[in-house]
Amino acid sequence: MNWLFLLLRLGALGVSILGYAGFSRAFLGVPTYYSYLVSLSTIGCAMYFAGLLGVLNSAVLVILGLGFLLLGVVILNHRFNIAFRRPTLNMINVLFILWFCLAFASLINYRLIHYDNFSHWALVVKQMLITDAFPDAASQLIDFKNYPLGVSSFLYYVCKVVGTGENVMLVGQLLLIFACFYAFNGVIRDNKRFLLPAIIGLTGAVMSFFNISVGVNNLLTDFLLPLYALAIIAGVTESGKSYLTACLASIPVLGMLLIVKNTGILFAVPAFLYLLYAGRVVRKGRPLGEKLQAWLYGLIAIAASLVPLILWNMHTARVFAGVESKFVVDVSALLSLDVNNLAALVPDKSLADIHGIISLFVRTVTDPYQLATQGILFVNIIAVVIWLNARFGFRMRWRLLPVLVLMDILMLVYYAGILVFYLVVMPRDEALRLAGFERYASSMVIFMIGAIGLCITRDVEHSLHVQQGEFRDYRAFKSLQSKRVYQLATLAVFSLAMLLLTTSLQGMNNLQETYPSTLPARAETVLGNQWEGFDDRRYLLYAPDTDNQVTDKYLFYIARYLLFAPEADTTSIADERLLETITEYDYFVIVEADASIQSFMMQQTGLNGEAGIYSIPDAFGDGISAEQSPLAAIDTIELDAHTLL
Repeated sequence: MNWLFLLLRLGALGVSILGYAGFSRAFLGVPTYYSYLVSLSTIGCAMYFAGLLGVLNSAVLVILGLGFLLLGVVILNHRFNIAFRRPTLNMINVLFILWFCLAFASLINYRLIHYDNFSHWALVVKQMLITDAFPDAASQLIDFKNYPLGVSSFLYYVCKVVGTGENVMLVGQLLLIFACFYAFNGVIRDNKRFLLPAIIGLTGAVMSFFNISVGVNNLLTDFLLPLYALAIIAGVTESGKSYLTACLASIPVLGMLLIVKNTGILFAVPAFLYLLYAGRVVRKGRPLGEKLQAWLYGLIAIAASLVPLILWNMHTARVFAGVESKFVVDVSALLSLDVNNLAALVPDKSLADIHGIISLFVRTVTDPYQLATQGILFVNIIAVVIWLNARFGFRMRWRLLPVLVLMDILMLVYYAGILVFYLVVMPRDEALRLAGFERYASSMVIFMIGAIGLCITRDVEHSLHVQQGEFRDYRAFKSLQSKRVYQLATLAVFSLAMLLLTTSLQGMNNLQETYPSTLPARAETVLGNQWEGFDDRRYLLYAPDTDNQVTDKYLFYIARYLLFAPEADTTSIADERLLETITEYDYFVIVEADASIQSFMMQQTGLNGEAGIYSIPDAFGDGISAEQSPLAAIDTIELDAHTLL
């Protein structure tokens, strides 16, 4: 029955999204492939504004119902065939639907493992679901309070409609990821040429391969940043000469990109520049008045897209006044900066620290074993080989080489920005080990791969003998030989794309098979997973410090997430020091039993010290007993009444 409810709710969510997409196509002229990302981003921004206004729960019903209403408007105005015309159901859509279903089937039973899911990304969505509000200064569980909540707002909406659980969060993020990939097809003018979407598919597969550090099986947003920027470029391209439509449609998408993460502005800038460039191309050769009008449309769209970010900064300044947040730049220090005293920018780092950070950064960037470095070398080698083959083998002038040079320059600027980020913003201990470097670097590498893939797709299409047409026989090619080359290339590209995508999906499934042996699984077996509300009891959790799981706070964040208890601490000590502090808590939890804790428990309590939750009376050892977790009976996937709207 639960699965039936799940499917019904997913169906309701899907119909509502179709309403937004269909209305945007039929009445606003939003391009087909871009429409779903525009719709999802509109929903995400609307929920974000609702969160700022404090009406999250009410907004869910309004936004869901509005989707149904818009679909009804499309049908009653006899525009359903315009919004969802039959030619739309082509091979591109069939393959996308198939691949989405496979990914959905994997993620709907998926459980979170990555550290950062528990330290922030899943935790903040869970708090929003429990409190129906954005975190505030009193939210003890949320450490990174200045992180924008764009994606979190959208995931809150999906979970409210579909049901509570980490698996639903992952499916919600999957909707955004696939909407971005679907928008990539907007660069194709003639979707009857299967080679072109095959190249797009291969590009996506290569991007997924270099996305190992994040993956679609985590709620980390680093993968969404380059996808959103590339999708905007593809969507503006698909809009063609309808520049006003391109500007209007891009406002919610750009706005969403800017509140995905603090670094969203770095990926929004290329999208801004492309939007302005598209206006210049559309109005080329036109009167000065029309050129100025195009520039005005683009600038207004950019200004409007900055509103969510500006409101977020105002929100954090007001709600979190006096609260120390991670990754904050001291604006007053920047304004009063003396060029002769640049060291004032990094007051928490000594000269030796700065030298060490720069040296480690250079070594890391130039390390051939770094996945990001391998990605840059791979893109450059492949792009140069393809360009040389096109230029001297087929006598074609492609734009690939200039785009590659532009991407390399952008990569250098991005790396310089990351280095400044480590020196100025990142806390000293994290900067000295370049915390998160692989994720930060991989985001721009993924953007680079995507940009090159989109460029190759455009260049290939412009090189075809017949550009557009209804028929696809031998007359659509220069010769029978060129037709055979086209067919072989299509088969090769499609097969390689499917191989990489299948391998990626299989790797994700294999990782999930190991979940029972992971720390989150062992912790949940003991603690359960609390979705009802805050737990104000005090917990002390024990586990051996295997792989630094206690030292690096992995167990700490898992415990706070599962218990939803601000007063949860961890330890790996099992001696007199533990005995001195244990009475300060209400419960002692053994997550992983080893010889040390078993000996301690036997000596102090007479109990065998197996994994479980132990109640601590006023005097430790006086009536202490192991008890089943009060949360262990809660099934996180089960859709109980509290998950309903």
